[in-house]
Amino acid sequence: MNDENYAINYLKFATDKKWTPKDALMVEHYSLISWSVANMVGGLIGSAISINLEVVDFALTALFLYMIVMQVQSHLTLVISILSAILAVVFMVLTKSIIGVIIATLIASFIGFLIENTVRRRSKHPESNWFLTKLFRPKITRTTVEDQQERQQLAAVKKQLEDQEQSQNK
Repeated sequence: MNDENYAINYLKFATDKKWTPKDALMVEHYSLISWSVANMVGGLIGSAISINLEVVDFALTALFLYMIVMQVQSHLTLVISILSAILAVVFMVLTKSIIGVIIATLIASFIGFLIENTVRRRSKHPESNWFLTKLFRPKITRTTVEDQQERQQLAAVKKQLEDQEQSQNK
């Protein structure tokens, strides 16, 4: 439950200025209580019902794919996600173990860090670099604090340019 609670609270802290640590703690407590009760009920009546569990593998895969897709906000994230998937397949074949996924994740994360760090250090305008520019996202997902700050910064720069242009025309 911790991953899900973290995701919920991260989103709420990023998009809702009224969200407090107390609210986050309540999410944690209610979800753990619900999880405990559901496990108890499942343990008591679970043996009486037969359920095909093959669908669970698909549901978890779909959940994680959705989480990855919603995290891809820049070209760099997309490139590193694809690289990580390719490396995961390669290392799983080489190691014949799930440890290949861990190795691929570490390597891809390090490569992503190196690229972003290099671009930010060497570029005069790192935010305009192709790797760090944002991908198109649906309007509904553009409500994070970072997106709002970016819009405010763009509006401020636009106003400065307009003011400079007006002062030059006088």
